[in-house]
Amino acid sequence: DSQDFGIIYDQLPMGSYKICLLAHSSATDSLNNNSFTFQETTDTFYKQITLEIGSGEEIIQDINIQRIVGKLEFFATDSVHSGVKQFEIKLSGYPDKFNILTGIATASSDTTAFTHLFSPEDIGKINQSHSLLTFIPETGKTMSAKIKSTNHAGQLLRDYHIASVTPEINKMVRYSGKLYESRLSNDTFTLYPVSTNWGGTIETPLGD
Repeated sequence: DSQDFGIIYDQLPMGSYKICLLAHSSATDSLNNNSFTFQETTDTFYKQITLEIGSGEEIIQDINIQRIVGKLEFFATDSVHSGVKQFEIKLSGYPDKFNILTGIATASSDTTAFTHLFSPEDIGKINQSHSLLTFIPETGKTMSAKIKSTNHAGQLLRDYHIASVTPEINKMVRYSGKLYESRLSNDTFTLYPVSTNWGGTIETPLGD
């Protein structure tokens, strides 16, 4: 019933409970040792509370779940030309598991790749962007990115290595620069953590 969407009814014996709520839209997920692994990271919300229930007590409580992911965007300041075939993002240290009891996301040892193959309809587009959602790496862990565009012969057009990618909860971090033109000079690549219906704004320059 849509009228009951977001409402949980339950009967519990008296005691102390830790309640964990997780909301996401990934098509598939798996749970192992209290950690969820998702087919893809989607906009995800989470809240953990402790609830004390007495004998015969009826409790009605509103719980506001909170966004726990950040957004990474790679924004092109050049247009998509006919010679570019694909754009690829490879992330090392990408958190792909979320422990529902601790609220901590952990990274796989593997590299996670996101690839965009350009279609004829993409040619000539300006302000093209490539974005993804990510959990926040656990304290002391880092995430790095390698991005590149290649032509139809598989030859490299342009690439960047970002040694430290620092997503933040409820914020979009935008990397802005030329993504598709063949590199002819030391072009700059700039990092703009920005807000578009997300949290606050931080600005940090990043050299090429």
